[in-house]
Amino acid sequence: MRLKMDGFLAGLVSAIFVCCCQPSFAQKGWQALFNGQNFDGWEKKNGTASYEIRDGTIVGISQLNTPNTFLCTKETYADFILEMDVKIDVGLNSGIQVRSLSLPEVDNGRVHGYQVEIDPAERAWSGGIYDEARQGWLYPLSINEKGRSAFKNGEWNRYHIEAVGNTIRTWVNGVQCANLIIDLTPEGFIALQVHGIKQKSQEGLTVQWRNIRIKTEDLAADCWKPDNDVEEVSYLTNQLTKRQIDEGWRLLWDGKTTAGWRRASAKDFPPTGWQIENGLLKVLPSEKGDPNKGGDIVTDREFSNFELELDFLITEGGNSGIKYLVVEELRQRPGTGLGPEYQILDDERHPDAKNGVDGNRTAGSLYDLITAGNLSEPGKNKRINKPGKWNRAKIVVNGNHVEHWLNHIKVVEYDRGSAAFKALVAKSKFHEVPDFGQALSGHILLQDHGDLAYFKNIKIKELAAPVDLVQPLVDAANSRWFFFNSATRPFGMVNLSPDMEVDGDWGTGYRYHQDTIRCFSHVHGWQLSGIPVLPTTGPFRGHLGPHVYGSAYTHQQEIVRPGYHKIVLDDYGITAELTSTTRVGFHRYTFPKSRESHILFDFTTALGPSKTDRGYARKVNDREIEGYAVMGATVRRPKPVTVYFTARIDKPFQQFSGWQNGELINGIEEVDGEHTGIFISFPTAQDEEVQLKVAISYVSVEQARLNLDVELPHWDFDRVVRESRGEWNQWLSRITVEGGTLEERQRFYTDLWHALQGRRIISDVNGKYCDMTGSSPRIGQIPLDEKGKPTFNHHNSDSFWGAQWTINTLWHLVYPEVTHSFVNSMLLMYDDGGLIPRGPAGGNYTFVMTGASSTPFIVSAYMKGIHGFDVKKAYEGLRKNHLPGGLMSKAGYEHDTFKGGGIEQYIDKGYVPYPLSNIRYGYHQNGAAQTLEYAYQDFALSQLAHALGKTDDAQLFRRRAENYKNLWNNELGWMWVKDSTGRWRSPANVLTYENGWVEGNAAQYTWFVPHDVAGLINLMGGADRFSGKLDSVFQVAQSHHFTSGKSHSVETHAQNREVYLNYGNQPSIHTAFLFNYAGTPYLTQYWTRQVVKEVYSGISPDYGYSGDEDQGLMGALAVLFKIGLFTTDGGVSTTPIYEIGSPIFDKITLRLNPDYYPGKKFVIETRHNSPKNCYIQSATLNGNPLDRAWIPHDVMVKGGTLRLDMGDAPNKQFGALPELVPPSMSAIETKQ
Repeated sequence: MRLKMDGFLAGLVSAIFVCCCQPSFAQKGWQALFNGQNFDGWEKKNGTASYEIRDGTIVGISQLNTPNTFLCTKETYADFILEMDVKIDVGLNSGIQVRSLSLPEVDNGRVHGYQVEIDPAERAWSGGIYDEARQGWLYPLSINEKGRSAFKNGEWNRYHIEAVGNTIRTWVNGVQCANLIIDLTPEGFIALQVHGIKQKSQEGLTVQWRNIRIKTEDLAADCWKPDNDVEEVSYLTNQLTKRQIDEGWRLLWDGKTTAGWRRASAKDFPPTGWQIENGLLKVLPSEKGDPNKGGDIVTDREFSNFELELDFLITEGGNSGIKYLVVEELRQRPGTGLGPEYQILDDERHPDAKNGVDGNRTAGSLYDLITAGNLSEPGKNKRINKPGKWNRAKIVVNGNHVEHWLNHIKVVEYDRGSAAFKALVAKSKFHEVPDFGQALSGHILLQDHGDLAYFKNIKIKELAAPVDLVQPLVDAANSRWFFFNSATRPFGMVNLSPDMEVDGDWGTGYRYHQDTIRCFSHVHGWQLSGIPVLPTTGPFRGHLGPHVYGSAYTHQQEIVRPGYHKIVLDDYGITAELTSTTRVGFHRYTFPKSRESHILFDFTTALGPSKTDRGYARKVNDREIEGYAVMGATVRRPKPVTVYFTARIDKPFQQFSGWQNGELINGIEEVDGEHTGIFISFPTAQDEEVQLKVAISYVSVEQARLNLDVELPHWDFDRVVRESRGEWNQWLSRITVEGGTLEERQRFYTDLWHALQGRRIISDVNGKYCDMTGSSPRIGQIPLDEKGKPTFNHHNSDSFWGAQWTINTLWHLVYPEVTHSFVNSMLLMYDDGGLIPRGPAGGNYTFVMTGASSTPFIVSAYMKGIHGFDVKKAYEGLRKNHLPGGLMSKAGYEHDTFKGGGIEQYIDKGYVPYPLSNIRYGYHQNGAAQTLEYAYQDFALSQLAHALGKTDDAQLFRRRAENYKNLWNNELGWMWVKDSTGRWRSPANVLTYENGWVEGNAAQYTWFVPHDVAGLINLMGGADRFSGKLDSVFQVAQSHHFTSGKSHSVETHAQNREVYLNYGNQPSIHTAFLFNYAGTPYLTQYWTRQVVKEVYSGISPDYGYSGDEDQGLMGALAVLFKIGLFTTDGGVSTTPIYEIGSPIFDKITLRLNPDYYPGKKFVIETRHNSPKNCYIQSATLNGNPLDRAWIPHDVMVKGGTLRLDMGDAPNKQFGALPELVPPSMSAIETKQ
């Protein structure tokens, strides 16, 4: 028979292959290398281990105290395909030599050359390629995890080896293991190795080979298709392969010239000390003080996210190094620069190997910080070739995450910026270097340490940085005031961007389809706005208002990226570029030639939710102005907020003028009052650049100036753009995704980007903030650490209503330091005003939405081990919110009373009636929805009480957590509204919007029992009825794309609100994961994919979040759906879990913060994933079978790998048994 396989088919038929004991070799071109009867054509070399023939099989038998033994073909082969079956006893090692040699002049004829590994050990590197007696490992399977699982111990394994040209590829049982490009030996014999042994227990172990055949002509017909997931390793000198070029690699040194390199802290390449010789970059030996010493060399370019790979060779006693992210300004001596260093050293002979701490100055180490070890082979030493032989170094920098590799073995792994890294720096020789290792980008440096060293094959691949995939214009046509982001930092106080509409909370800010830019304002936050600026030319018109002085623009001349916005103001011929630090907006304007160029600050206009009550500005000097704007109170924020600013310009202005009530005022030094504004004027030359810095504070002008001086002391605009990009990339790189389409990856990182902003910082660089909880403003101070820096930031925030399903899960797991900051910010407000807030604005309470939505956030943080806050104080404040006089007493925006929450009725009756009263105390007085929210939040508090040993409280709030049952209308089959007498509201229409329900209806809220899904299942009559009902709801909801419309303007139409589900708002966004609790995880897998497809896909400016992204909530939800993780109860139980959905990517890596969690990363891998293959067929967790659709939090944060095999048909057994469903407050009753 004839068997021809590509990589995929090979995997399907490998079992057939290994069972064919005596296949026919009559196929065209194939020849048997072994006749099954004798060793004709073979000869033994080197050792004395024996070879026998048993039943047509070659059997190699190990022998004690003999070197490696080889049974070699007498004939040599150049290009060929070789196949054979292999079986080996555990405890022995072997290999298949190809293109190998035995020369008398080389080590007395020792066999040397390429060896395809046979490795039954735990390391499992079978199919890897070793260079016997020469260079060591060329292709270890430390770089091919999938290949490691191909070889089956105790069984016959089919090897397929292709050596064609300079390429050697290997497969084991149809799985590709190696893909090597090398031109060292073009031809040689084939040999079967019996490895030497040193232990008596290994004597007599066997390795067997059979069905050995080779093909040397017409190879293309039988070459297998390479697996693109298998890394290609090339040893071609200073050359790139086609695949490397396609993957984005480029030579960092061309092997011939000094192009792209120069001496550190100089402009030119050193004239002495370095040589280029036969494709090698050579640093010459020198003594200290030698005038011919070349010094360190650096790349002309800076790099941020990259893989750097090079080969190095040092001589005996040698010392050198590779530095990266080098900042030349931080040099400790002339001709160098500072950055993290990959140490190159002769560990045996150079004294520096014994210096430092625990070997942290040895080869491969992060110099003076982290010792290199073998992270790929636990228990083994690192693999380094001796001086005089080549070694391969690789450095990976991906955001904050950094890896050192030595000869394809990972030897160092760390996260820059972590507390652990900073602690190491504090104890190192770099302890006095500010922010050592924290540069967002920098040069690559090769070190001249005075010792002879060689470099070659220097290449770099700039990684597809997550930040470059973000599409800020998604849904920009439907922007709410605080939605759009461009020139801002994570949670930045400043969010600088163009405003096309300025008056109103909805439909304002950046509006993609509006044709006029009114201004560039610096604050776009929840109930916050302020400091609008615009450059103009010609006769000044600013006093006439933004609808007069605004300018036309086109998207064709617009660039929008995270941290940067560029746009042309057509009416004025000005190119405006915007960037920022956390608290400072940075503008660069390129003006036309004009005798009258201006920059205006308008304190008359409404901005988003606020009117500008009054403004003040004064001239400090001809380059600086300062002042403030008082932003008026709103229905949501009952007190005005003052935004202070300091502005500096890099060009002296000739005139400081203003206006009030539409009239220009000249010859002044300051402007103060209502309906005012100021402008500065100066002439400009053609294409003259003028830069403006605007720092803000909610405390004072002096604090704004401090923010400016600390965060932006220089005028390098491009540097700030780079730093902003780098900072965003570090944050976004906490999650890396592979696979999927480009658009899916773009949308994913756009979702993640939104999840990291909106809820803005309101405290200054020194921790001062404005407390507005009392009758008058008060300046507070955040506690400082030992270095005088604030221990957390104070935040402005929309409600945490719905956060239990979104940022609770995402932040706590991936960004726990953000959670730490927000929890402490809430407790700071509790200290100031007596209540833990549910959505503060500018130091004000807003009482946004309903309930005690901050309770699940804080409780789940504590349950997940985030303990950097006063939990006793937190419990005290949360408990207060659950009783009369707390947040559960207040309806939405109920500022002056404690009535609209209905907490007294909830405690007395077990539910909040609707209507509660004839008096409207606030918004959202919808008792049925409030009841369900309170019950869930009570459960969360009961869990914290239990964890803190407060038994009575735990029982009290646990009983209240069952109040949801009081709204179950068994006759109706849905949750329904009760009045104060206990009667059901009539007539009953579960699609009626509000009227007892907060921004939803009964059909949506019926599923709002996240803490006790088992109890809800029981109410509905069992798991089958529950799943069937919910499945039918999703089928109906799919007809309207699972939302009430693609924008807020459509969502408000009455008919669009009468829907069963709405993934454009919070109340029902958890429903797709409820199937897991009913033993039907396959429906969770299916419907989460459909929701992602319909609601959270695409990168159009016309849709994206279906009306309201809600300051990171919907972005976070989309992220969780796409990585296949969720937490229905928000993580509030004492043993929190993560539920598994259907990831849309092939590989997802969550990099865990080592300051909070013991594991370095958690990886989710999927096989055979596609839009159609959305169902989990089987799962393993850390190599062990997983039979349920959930993982405990404490297991996940230890690090590990979840592997999911996907298919196009549901596996209805996976997670189906009642004992396998996620835990709930109640036990499911078995119902027939």
